[in-house]
Amino acid sequence: MSALNRVGKKEIRDLLGKGWLTHDGMWFYHTQQELGVEKANILNKAAIRSLAPIEIKRVKKAFERNRSGSCRVLCTKRNETYSSNEDGWNY
Repeated sequence: MSALNRVGKKEIRDLLGKGWLTHDGMWFYHTQQELGVEKANILNKAAIRSLAPIEIKRVKKAFERNRSGSCRVLCTKRNETYSSNEDGWNY
């Protein structure tokens, strides 16, 4: 039995998720160290805008949603509301 077969799906999912979170955090940290927090935030928002349509397609596929309506994702951070659809993020 290979090592991959001995590791459960949850462990693999957790490992990949933690790896992505670590990368994201280190990217932001080094970007703000190099360019300052304002520029890092601008770049981070640009990355979110370009990532949103890709993630929405993945979510739709995972939940097998049909194309009868736009998938909206809402989140609130501090007093700002962000919404996303297939066209990108709105602030």
